[in-house]
Amino acid sequence: MIVTLNESFELDPIVVRNAINLAFRNAKLKRIQIATIAKAQFSDNIIITIMSQCSANDVMQHHHIIKSVISSKNITKDERLYKVIAHGVSKTLHIMTELKSEIEMYNDVHLN
Repeated sequence: MIVTLNESFELDPIVVRNAINLAFRNAKLKRIQIATIAKAQFSDNIIITIMSQCSANDVMQHHHIIKSVISSKNITKDERLYKVIAHGVSKTLHIMTELKSEIEMYNDVHLN
């Protein structure tokens, strides 16, 4: 999940994570638990990773709890991101199009 902050501030990820998890527990939502929080390097965003026993949809239903701990403009579900490193591949448009097609076909993903 991505949280856009209202203002930039120093962030102690463990303190913020623990505060959000405590707020979820106090709201009797013990299944929802934040695993990690990280500050984005070039923006006023933080990235929240949730534990596997809940989904981003579960957290989005209770986004007001996160907003009660962190002053934020927006909370959104992120999309799966993939990083691909291809060594020794020509950078021509034809080759890159073919490479994209093969990555999608062999990994059952759709790349934009």
